[in-house]
Amino acid sequence: MAEPVALTALALDAAFGWPDALYRRLGHPVGLFARIITGCEGRWNRVGHGFAKRRALGVLTLFLLLLVAGGLGLGLEHLLLATFGTWGWIGVATLACPALAQRSLFDHVRAVGERIDAGDLGGARDAVA
Repeated sequence: MAEPVALTALALDAAFGWPDALYRRLGHPVGLFARIITGCEGRWNRVGHGFAKRRALGVLTLFLLLLVAGGLGLGLEHLLLATFGTWGWIGVATLACPALAQRSLFDHVRAVGERIDAGDLGGARDAVA
């Protein structure tokens, strides 16, 4: 059953991406990982900590990321499949689509490339930011 979910999620991402209005208001869902990493790094990756402690806290950060992604993913998948039965895969694909972020990545890289091609290095830097 993974193939229809993956193909549908890819098709939805290619067709719609993450809408600009949601991006401006909430950011992209993948940005949640960046916020978690930034928060953990700011609190745990201190120069005063020894190497072993920093490594252990880095592993804890990775575990936290996996817990958030896996926990939310499995929980929502279970809920959708329990609620809608065999048709629940459509909801799973719809929710998986933003995590792929291929359309958003393409749009952002294209904007940078267009500015570089135009010789506008400052504009390219702004587009990256």
